[in-house]
Amino acid sequence: MTCFLRLSGETVAFVLIFAVSSFSASFSCVNAVRPDKKAICADALLSQRDEQLAAAFIKASAAIGKEQARMISRPLIARLRQCGTDPQCIGAIQIQTIGALNAVTTARDPNPVIAEPTAPQPEQGVAFVPYGSRPGMTVQIVDRWGIGSERAVLFIRHTHQDAVDFCTGYAKDPSPQCIKEELAVPLKRIMTANCKTGLFTAADGSVLLLDTTDQSTESGHPTIRDFKTSEILGNDLASGHDVYFRQYQAMCPASANRVVAAQPSVHPDTKPAPEPIPVTSIVQTKSPAAILISPSPATAATRAPDIGNKF
Repeated sequence: MTCFLRLSGETVAFVLIFAVSSFSASFSCVNAVRPDKKAICADALLSQRDEQLAAAFIKASAAIGKEQARMISRPLIARLRQCGTDPQCIGAIQIQTIGALNAVTTARDPNPVIAEPTAPQPEQGVAFVPYGSRPGMTVQIVDRWGIGSERAVLFIRHTHQDAVDFCTGYAKDPSPQCIKEELAVPLKRIMTANCKTGLFTAADGSVLLLDTTDQSTESGHPTIRDFKTSEILGNDLASGHDVYFRQYQAMCPASANRVVAAQPSVHPDTKPAPEPIPVTSIVQTKSPAAILISPSPATAATRAPDIGNKF
């Protein structure tokens, strides 16, 4: 998805908090061409603020509408592009833009995005969701909106560490080339779901439809269709059925569990979600069975932003 500076909205102002050096820009640094983008990619603090700017825009869009948020941000982003590679110029305009967007959000959101680095809190964990069936094929969940609602959103990031885990753990090839190729896998930064209808967008951009009716199927697996072709996905690894179901389950745990419970027999990889746990107690893990996040009342009630091009 395209945002400011090709920002794909994602935020770390949730429970996932890292050291400044672990932040990456919210756009693809591999494809960065403009001088300001290259400068942001080369500076950890600018990269962090870039992510915070994206998050502030998304919150502002939810509060006042996407077009109004664009009217606020566009003039400032145009000035930022004129900074070239000057980090002080870029940083100052980033902070100014975040502040302008926060100003229209604060009245509705008591926790606006703050344009300051956050201190690392190692006791808090990192949540993951799979994008493939092989070990190590995971992406980090960096924020979420409206889990369990008709406008559920997960913000995800494919990190360098994810690529290292795949190359060393599964591919048995820790070379820089393997890591580079793994990071080049085309993945979206946002997944969305309507937990009422079962329509969702997966990490690879596929638009799918899960049958959310409380009916059993002959196969014993939840039915997932390709929304564009109406073709039913098979239950094998090649179809991606289990991976797609896990992604939906991370956004719509109650809906997914209801569908699973209706099946006469359940595939080992499609187990119901565990009992709800506080967001702050998420444990860092790469185990697919532990990626399910229970919605907190505050998050579930938050209005998710419209998904689409922001600019």
